[in-house]
Amino acid sequence: MKKIAAFVSAPALVVAVWVGMSYRSGAEVERDLKSWVASSSGAPSGAASRLTDLMHTRGLFASSGQFHVVLSNGHHSAPFLVAYSVDHRVLPAHAGRFSWLLQPAVPMAVNLTGLIGADLKVTGEGTISHAGRVRSDFRMPSFGLRRPGGNTTVSESSGSLSLDKEHLSAQLKVDRIAMRGLGGALEVQVSVAGFEFDIEARSGAQARIVVDRIDLGSGSVEGLELTARSARNADRFDTSITQSARKVEVAGQSFTDLRMRWEFNGLHADSVETLVRIVRYGGEPGSLMSTQSRAVAEAADRILREGFTIEVPAVSAISDRGILEGAFAVTVVPAEGDDRDLSGRLRFAGSGLVKGPLLSPGQREAASGSGFAEVRADVLTTSAEYAGGVLKVNGRLLDAALVEEVLTRMDAEVQAALGRLGNQP
Repeated sequence: MKKIAAFVSAPALVVAVWVGMSYRSGAEVERDLKSWVASSSGAPSGAASRLTDLMHTRGLFASSGQFHVVLSNGHHSAPFLVAYSVDHRVLPAHAGRFSWLLQPAVPMAVNLTGLIGADLKVTGEGTISHAGRVRSDFRMPSFGLRRPGGNTTVSESSGSLSLDKEHLSAQLKVDRIAMRGLGGALEVQVSVAGFEFDIEARSGAQARIVVDRIDLGSGSVEGLELTARSARNADRFDTSITQSARKVEVAGQSFTDLRMRWEFNGLHADSVETLVRIVRYGGEPGSLMSTQSRAVAEAADRILREGFTIEVPAVSAISDRGILEGAFAVTVVPAEGDDRDLSGRLRFAGSGLVKGPLLSPGQREAASGSGFAEVRADVLTTSAEYAGGVLKVNGRLLDAALVEEVLTRMDAEVQAALGRLGNQP
């Protein structure tokens, strides 16, 4: 009898444990949703995005509900409705599955339907892992945007999202975007965008956009790729942006293998995060509250006082008529004490090269005669340095009075703008 009882009770125990785990999974989903919405609803009323109006119904094996996502630019708000259903029966492969739908909320939905001529809905399906990682695919139908003098059409798009407590990543693919009107035309073919962000440590983020082809009224771009990476190093923030294109045709000229990289290094990290946070929750600059305006002024002033470097280590392009190469760097040296004189702390160094008949003989002669370039055979080179009131062009000292005047005027305008922000009523 004991063996029979054990034989009968073992499956019952397994089922009871499975039911309990599934119920607990549903409770965790509800808790996380409520926490997510509560933290978002604490943002200011003019925040760039907020979650509101959560309605959640939890069952033994499945739950469903909805909430609103409100996007704002400080003056106008755009509410979207998110409806979802969650199957939280625990399986070996995952702790739950879900489906969701996002669409404009009334009355915005009515206005958008009249504008784009379609019922815009984004739908998705995904899973929740046992470790709490959320993954979802999503799809958005094609739509067209009608406006006076032209229109825009976007083909059906798809992508994926992945999220946990430490990491967020997203991918998006659009086959075709076409814009017509206002005397011009633009068509983008097969665009893929990706984004990754370190949530917990806020130590890094990266984004990548790849476009097969862009057709313009005056030319075209093939094989365009943009990659941006940001990383926090101690109290500093570094960002690099790399741009490349396989081929560019413009104004009757064709260039291949274009490459350019921007680097923004040594920015004061806490001040950068302050600016990002205010932009995220504060909307447009004109809609900032006085405390936010002062925080923006203080953060920008701290970035300027702490110093930074903006550099293009290399830019290059190849044409059937020649080669272009160049590089430059602008450095703002850290201030000493209460020094606010930006013009005295700015350093610049740059160089460039043009090889081949890219420039006409007249243009080459004018550049050489001005002293800003040197010409040897079919190669034109130029270089410039500025630091501490000393200007050198191609190794020769030149009068720096004009440069100092421009920098002093720019410095005064920057300080005046920061002063106006900091003294907002």
